[in-house]
Amino acid sequence: MSHFVVMVFSAEEPTKDALKTILAPWHEFECTGWDNEFVQNVDKTADLRERYATDERDMLRSPEGALFEAYDDRFYRARTAEEEAGADRFDRGRKIRFVPEGYVEERVPTREVMSFRQYVEREDCDRVVPFGAEPDTAGAHKYGYVLLTADGDVYKVIDRTNPNKKWDWWTVGGRWSGMLVPDGTRKADGSPDVLRIRDIPIATLRDAAGSEAGKRWDRRTAIVAGRPIPNFAALRQAHGVQAARDMYWADPVMAAFQAANEHFLEERDLDEIRGTREAAIERARQSALTPFAVVKDGQWHERGSMGWFACVHDEKDRDAWDREFSALFDTLPPDTWVAVVDCHI
Repeated sequence: MSHFVVMVFSAEEPTKDALKTILAPWHEFECTGWDNEFVQNVDKTADLRERYATDERDMLRSPEGALFEAYDDRFYRARTAEEEAGADRFDRGRKIRFVPEGYVEERVPTREVMSFRQYVEREDCDRVVPFGAEPDTAGAHKYGYVLLTADGDVYKVIDRTNPNKKWDWWTVGGRWSGMLVPDGTRKADGSPDVLRIRDIPIATLRDAAGSEAGKRWDRRTAIVAGRPIPNFAALRQAHGVQAARDMYWADPVMAAFQAANEHFLEERDLDEIRGTREAAIERARQSALTPFAVVKDGQWHERGSMGWFACVHDEKDRDAWDREFSALFDTLPPDTWVAVVDCHI
C-alpha cells in the first residue's frame, strides 16, 4: 500500500466537497463503493478462459490414481505433544501438512480436474446469476457477476470496476501537510495545504530547497573524498544480485556513507554527487514543489503508475517531470487555487 502526493489546481476554492467531485473519476470502486458514472462493466471472460487453459494445480495422486487437492484439509494433522513443545512460537497450535504413504505430488492442468464453471466459482462463487435472472448490481452483484447459459455453463464474467482508478482514499495535506509554506509556517486564517498561487512563497521554497541541496552536496562529496562511487547496476550485471550487494556495501565509499548515517542513497542521489554543486542546487530548486501527480482541467497527469509499497512503474525521467511541472506551475494565473492531497492506493 502506498501514499503519494497530488496537487489539484482549480479556478474555484477546492473545499473538501469540491475535491471529492474533482477526484471522483479516479476512485477505486472496490474500496469506495461509489457506484457512479465512472464504474464500468469489464468483461473478463476471455482472459479467464485463457488462464484456465494454461493454469496448473498442485495435486496429490493416490495409489489408485485418484487426484486430490494438495492442500486439502484431509492432508493436515494435529501436532503431537513432542512436536508442539519443540515448535516455534508462531507455529504452535498449527496443524502439520503430510503426504500419505503411496501418494505422489503432481502439477496437473486445471482443466483436467475441474470445469470452467468450477474454476470461475473458485473466485466468484457468490456472483453467479441464475439463468434468466437479472444481476442485482445494488446488492449481491455490485462488484461483478457471472452469467450462465441454459445448460449451466459460463456465458460471461463481468467485473464492475473503475479502470482508471488511482486512489482508494485521500486526505488534504496528510503526510505532505505544509508543502506549500516554509517550515514551521501556518496560515492563521486557514489550512496551509489549500492556497492561491499568489499566497505561496515560491521563491522562498525554492531557495530553501537549493540551500539544503548545496549543504547536502558538500556533506556527501566530503565523504566521497574523490574516490570512485560503485555502480550497483553494473555490479549486478557482472556478478549477480547477492554478490553485487555484498561488494556494493563493502565498498569503502558506501561503508563511509553508512557510518555517517547517509546509507539510504538512491542512484539519483549518487548521480547528484557525481555532478556539480550548481547542478545539484538547480535540480533541487526545480523539484521543490513537484508532486507525484497533478489534476488540472479534469485531467490526471503523473510521473508514473503508483503501485504497492511506493513502487512506481512506467516512470518518467524525474528531472524531465520536475521541469514539466515547474514550467506549468510558473504559468498558472496568480488566482489559481492549489490543494495538496495525500492519496493512498
